[in-house]
Amino acid sequence: MRHVKALGPDLLLGCAENFRSAEEIAISARTLSFSPAGLVLTGATSPIFVQLVGAKIANYIMSPISWMPGSASPPSSCSVFGSAEGFASEYRQRWGEDALPQSAEAAAGGIALLAAVQAAGTLESEAVRTALLQLDLETFYAQLAFNADGTRRNASMLTLQVQPLGQDQPKNDRWTKSRIVSVGLDGRLSLWPMPTWEKKEIEVYPCSPGEELITQMDENGASNTCEKCSMGRYRTPLATVCEDCEPGQYGMDIGMSQCHSCPQGANCSDGYMPGGPEAMAGYYLLPYGVLSIAPCEPKELCVGGNACEGANSGILCRQCKRGFALPRFGLKRYECTECPSDRWSLGTILITVLLYVLYIWLIVKGTLSASTSIRAIHSVVLKICMNYLQLAATAFEATDFKVMLLTICGRDKADWLIPLISLPERIQYPMQWFISLDCLVAGTRFHEYQVIIMAGLTLMPLAFFLKTLLAMVRKDCVQKRMTPHLRRWWAGFSAWRNKPACLAADAELGSVDEQGDVQDNGRLPLPLRGAVLSPSGQSPRTPEAWTPSRFWGGARSPAPPTHRARDDLTPMSGFDMPFRRSRTNEDCEVVRWVSRHPQTTVFVSSMATRFVNSSIVMSFILHPVVVRMLVVGFECVELDTLRQRNDLDVNCRKWLAWSTVGLVVYGLGTPVLLFLALFRVRKRLLRTEVRKRFGFLYNGFELKYYYFESVYMFRKVVILLFFTAPTMYVRMVLMLFTSWTFILIHVHTQPFDNRSYLCLDRLEALSLGALAATVTARLIFDVREELSGQFFEDLAKHWTVDIAIVVMPLLAHAAFISYAAWSLFRNTVLKHLALKLDVWPERMTCLQRWVLGLDNHKQKATIDEDERGLWIDTRDLTKKEQHYIFVALCDTLHRYMDSSHRVHPCDISAAVQEALVRCRSTKQQQPQQQQQL
Repeated sequence: MRHVKALGPDLLLGCAENFRSAEEIAISARTLSFSPAGLVLTGATSPIFVQLVGAKIANYIMSPISWMPGSASPPSSCSVFGSAEGFASEYRQRWGEDALPQSAEAAAGGIALLAAVQAAGTLESEAVRTALLQLDLETFYAQLAFNADGTRRNASMLTLQVQPLGQDQPKNDRWTKSRIVSVGLDGRLSLWPMPTWEKKEIEVYPCSPGEELITQMDENGASNTCEKCSMGRYRTPLATVCEDCEPGQYGMDIGMSQCHSCPQGANCSDGYMPGGPEAMAGYYLLPYGVLSIAPCEPKELCVGGNACEGANSGILCRQCKRGFALPRFGLKRYECTECPSDRWSLGTILITVLLYVLYIWLIVKGTLSASTSIRAIHSVVLKICMNYLQLAATAFEATDFKVMLLTICGRDKADWLIPLISLPERIQYPMQWFISLDCLVAGTRFHEYQVIIMAGLTLMPLAFFLKTLLAMVRKDCVQKRMTPHLRRWWAGFSAWRNKPACLAADAELGSVDEQGDVQDNGRLPLPLRGAVLSPSGQSPRTPEAWTPSRFWGGARSPAPPTHRARDDLTPMSGFDMPFRRSRTNEDCEVVRWVSRHPQTTVFVSSMATRFVNSSIVMSFILHPVVVRMLVVGFECVELDTLRQRNDLDVNCRKWLAWSTVGLVVYGLGTPVLLFLALFRVRKRLLRTEVRKRFGFLYNGFELKYYYFESVYMFRKVVILLFFTAPTMYVRMVLMLFTSWTFILIHVHTQPFDNRSYLCLDRLEALSLGALAATVTARLIFDVREELSGQFFEDLAKHWTVDIAIVVMPLLAHAAFISYAAWSLFRNTVLKHLALKLDVWPERMTCLQRWVLGLDNHKQKATIDEDERGLWIDTRDLTKKEQHYIFVALCDTLHRYMDSSHRVHPCDISAAVQEALVRCRSTKQQQPQQQQQL
């Protein structure tokens, strides 16, 4: 058979003496995978042969045959059996099986011999042979006539082929049985060429894909059963045995028809491993789902096989073992370190609280300063900076900006940028960044996220309770007992030390106390201490009017109070001073001053003002912190299931109800309450007392937009809620939509006033621009991974695009920070240097002059007076500066007109007179100063 295969014939003809010989030829060809186009074996087209070798081998084999039931054409008539069908029926009836061609040949031979004997009338062989040669007999087998050599005359052969049963037959029958059909006398073969031995077996394989045929021998013989492939093995419809999964694939189920492709991060080198494929180093196998593997961040935390580096543990190795905690900041903020001592934790909490108290105190002082000086905008700038820190912290955390930075720049280049990016988060959310909550809850049944939610629910009430308690202690113990004694001693000492010489008209020249007495500024030279007319137009007050008893006894003669020189809102402060004035409309020059309330009433009012103001500031500062804590219940990440972003071992939204209640009460309730508080005093916003109490909320805004701080607080809630979206793409789209919405609102409304060359509106615009730039950069980073096409893919992944994605948001944040620092510097340092340059230019140092030269707004509008009256010379100003001063004067006039129904005309007259006095005194100071020098 090997030699025959080497010849490569198209048709193999085998003459088998019996069924066993035919079986050996067929099995040999199959064993050698010798598959010619056709295989012809004598005696192979028999049910016995099919039963011996099986349908998988016998199918498509052909055999030559001289007879078969119904093969005669035309149908013959037999005197013995009638027809071929009759013979087959008689044979089956007698022997219990179908007639074979050999049986038909033997029967036909017997009929021919009998007919020859009858024709010869004798049994002599020569006579019988002669009769056979002359015989022309019609039988069930064929028309029998013989040649002289003994062969049949006009004999025809048939071709039979073993063919598989139809698809509608049972699978087991198709595996063990076949049908034998004639291929016809026209020379055409219906099934040619013969398939390969493998395809023949697959065609009749009795088992479904994923199952394997198992043959078992018992006392009853062989039995075939289909069994499913074991784990790690598979069988496709094109195979007959189960095979092992190839490297790079795995099978975790039985009866698989195809192995699964190994996902990224899984170790499938063996195809099947007990318990399933393990995670490679840098990846973690999640407990739910079909081989759900997620990358670890950073990859060094996962060492493979769901084992974690060092003290890390849990899902993605993002939790810590007991006694360890995540540092939350630094270059190794994902590596668990040993928990600090209890003293350190307590000290950290105290320092955090003290820093918040200090910040609140600074804001309160700035608000009180802004209530008396419209030039003081540092508290407004700090408020905008605080809003920026909240937006920046949320943007960096929501976009995973640190991960994006590490991916683009690499760890070596990004290590020095990550602390700067983490700074807004640390400042804005110190309770989560500086306090190891996982150390505090170790050994308890609470998780870290539960502690954060509980802290968010109790932080604001606890802060207000402690603040109220401290205010009561201060009022009862300090103000009522210690402060009066210290005030009496200090008043006597100050009166003896500082003998006033003039009524100063400017903050640099001195001030007037609440009782109308003068406190001299000893820093000024003596020639500048002159007498100034009192508001009533009477004789000036000089040091001779003072007596020793007034210095040491503290008693002072009543005198008409004047407006404090440090109060730039002179007309407003004039009607809102803590004293009553009884006016006569006939003569505005005659003004009588009568004390309104005792000192205790003034003190109580001051205490209430400070309490309300500090409460508002505390609400503003704690509001984003509390909302950030409460949205933890909504923070989910989609891994194998929705999991808590702060504690991946916990399924998401178990404390969703508590977070929802807290967000409604604090997140939405706080801005609504602050808005209602402002709405009640919306017609008294310019009064000093109202500005001291509620000025923090609307300082810096136009009066018609006094409520915008509540809008900004609501904006923080919306952005933080969008931050909790489980997928990065949805989160970025929502935040980008929000940022552009508020950018359009800001551009349309311009809610801040025009102080300091519109710096407040610019700061807010830069803050929103930084948020939009950060979110846009992350969207570009994600979208470019989905681009198809060689050109777009190469363009999106070019190194210049990487630089733009990183530099664009960093430049936006740097622009805000630099402009905010410049605004604070210009409105604090440069403002006082400019005042010193006008009053005392000879005392300006070179450094001060150089610093003052940094301001690009150097030209000043001069005030002069002639026969036409007082006028302002703006010829040295640019068109932009002229427009600015025009808008500022119009706004000031509108403020006066809006308050005219609450201000006596004498107040406006007094304000104008005081402004003229200040202008004249400023012009007179320079020659006096030069004379002194």
